[in-house]
Amino acid sequence: MGGLEPGAGRDRAVIDPGVGPFTLANGLTAPVFLVLYVKGDSLRALAAFAAAAASDLLDGLVARALHQRTWLGAILDPIADKFLAACALLALTWTGHLPAWLPALVIGRDAVLVAGAALLKWLRNAQPLAPTR
Repeated sequence: MGGLEPGAGRDRAVIDPGVGPFTLANGLTAPVFLVLYVKGDSLRALAAFAAAAASDLLDGLVARALHQRTWLGAILDPIADKFLAACALLALTWTGHLPAWLPALVIGRDAVLVAGAALLKWLRNAQPLAPTR
């Protein structure tokens, strides 16, 4: 799987390639915010968003405590975070609670970050980029 190099730095995540991609830590986040918000249940949508945000912290702690850090988890965790934030921004914009430029700015920033990471990976000859805390 091409895990990240052990000892790459104190703040670098050490990925255990022997641990499969489907671990307890990777299965904790379930964004149901958008469904609840679209149905008009704002209070439960807020609770779901708060639970998803809290589970982001929890899944990282579980992964470290159980030594279940995986390459897939290192990729999926930030994607899930960005997806949840984008869903919230788009839902709030759709209902008129936010101006359209705000989600465009945030999603555009994330797109630039992804493009920059791809460029760095290409310039480094496909060496893995290790996530940091």
